[in-house]
Amino acid sequence: MQRPFDSGPAAPVDVAISDVPVAPVAVSFVSEPPAKIPLPATRRTPERASNVRRIAGWAIDLAFLALLLATHIFAAARFGGIIRSAPELLLGAPALWIAVGAALALAWSWVFVSLWGRTPGMAFTGQRLRTLEGQPLGPVVAFARALLAVLSGALGLFGFVLALFDLRGQTLHDKLCRCVAVVD
Repeated sequence: MQRPFDSGPAAPVDVAISDVPVAPVAVSFVSEPPAKIPLPATRRTPERASNVRRIAGWAIDLAFLALLLATHIFAAARFGGIIRSAPELLLGAPALWIAVGAALALAWSWVFVSLWGRTPGMAFTGQRLRTLEGQPLGPVVAFARALLAVLSGALGLFGFVLALFDLRGQTLHDKLCRCVAVVD
């Protein structure tokens, strides 16, 4: 029975195809097992430096800086021919010696951190500075951090005390420069 609009049985159609379509096929007759793909190395997240380590590192750096400043004062008195006691020399020009101390602290932090990623105090206590992404600090960031560290010290050590209460143990200058002290 035929329905309306039914065309009936299909008739063969002749269509010429000039190129036979061929799907790309990869065939391999290698009988060796596939080479093992190395698994990605698991990166160990370094732990942040504890408050005891931070304070010990700061104390060592401060002792070195005080010794360096005393050497500068002694050399200035010696070369200037001033025969006074050290307290008299310090009280004679306190602003000068504060400026010299600040310049020494800036140079100390900048040189050591930009070259080795840590100050001698940090090296003695097993710490290293890293960016929050885990990279070493570059010279520009190290200089900015050193300059801000001098300002943190000038604020009555507020910038350093902040690290004792911070979850990541960051000082004010560490926060501003996006870096953190980690255990080496």
